[in-house]
Amino acid sequence: MKKQYALRLFLCLGIANICLATSRDDLSPEAQALIPKLLEVTVTLKDGTSLTGLKARENETELHIKSRKLGGTVYYTKRIKKTNVVSVVESDIGDILAPQLLELSLDPQTNLTKNAYQTALALFNEFQGAFPEAKRAEEVSERHNAFEEEYDMLKQGRRKVGGEWLAPIRAQVALFNQAAEVMLRIEKESKWNSNETLSTMHKLQADERRAIARSLPSIMQDRIPRLIDKKNFDEAVDEMTAFLQFWLSEIVSAQGPAAGALNQMDFDYLIRMQKRIMDAYVESVEEDTSRRVTSKRGVYVPGGYFLMGGSGSDPKSADFPMHLVFVSPFVIDRYEVSNAQYKKFVDHVKSSGDSSMEHSDSPPLKNHDAEGWKHDR
Repeated sequence: MKKQYALRLFLCLGIANICLATSRDDLSPEAQALIPKLLEVTVTLKDGTSLTGLKARENETELHIKSRKLGGTVYYTKRIKKTNVVSVVESDIGDILAPQLLELSLDPQTNLTKNAYQTALALFNEFQGAFPEAKRAEEVSERHNAFEEEYDMLKQGRRKVGGEWLAPIRAQVALFNQAAEVMLRIEKESKWNSNETLSTMHKLQADERRAIARSLPSIMQDRIPRLIDKKNFDEAVDEMTAFLQFWLSEIVSAQGPAAGALNQMDFDYLIRMQKRIMDAYVESVEEDTSRRVTSKRGVYVPGGYFLMGGSGSDPKSADFPMHLVFVSPFVIDRYEVSNAQYKKFVDHVKSSGDSSMEHSDSPPLKNHDAEGWKHDR
């Protein structure tokens, strides 16, 4: 027994270059699954020759190397006595694993599942911890960052639809519209009703749209209050607007395919939700008194959100529906400009060619005559 142990120790020490770094067995089962079962090795013999191939087997006295002749496709197995071996250099596990990880890719059009992101990120983290000096470590790090960025978006509740990351309500509306486009393409096919494949696809898309329409009210009822609590008013308004536009297009304007799911919805609820956003927004805004008055005549208006439209108006009214609108900050005169005052400006521009007081977006040599003056002539 002692002789056998001594022989094994001698053989192991004699093969000086066997790598003691991270091996396949040190990796997770998920990482091991990406690595070929047979690893390439280069064996240097005492006679100065070397052999490169796949290490098929190894016992106490021999190495079995599968190799092939240059340009050949058929492997042959060569048995090498360990006593004739100077060194065995195995392929670096990190250099083998890196290309496999770089095969993990993101979909440019849609997001992956939560589990897919988590699995990929775990593999990237494992690789970077075990093989920081691998040849393609920088590429793997870049791919890791790309997956991390998308996973962060998913954790925020966003979804990638058509290559664009959207908040939940806008994402659902986009998916609804995608299904509609697929249905329209199918309907353009001749006799699609009698084609089993096309009619099945059409029904699946119709079912998908119906499911999306039914899910939207609950998504809205859950998401908007949470955005209000976080004081994320911009996104709350954007999501509310997306739902309102969808509701209008499907119910009020055209009685679209989602009408069955939304037709009995209480529209007053949408008004109440918008008022809730507005109340929380007004309460959170701090007035900037330092910019309240910019001149003797000019008053600074800080801008912000306000509710436009009438709460009791019907779909035929010009002020329907009540909706949230954002106005940028601006300065307004304290008093109305009279026709005589405005005429002085017009005459000055005409006589001097001075455009310094014009709006930056005004076309060159713009005629500033008021519309009312034209009718008086």
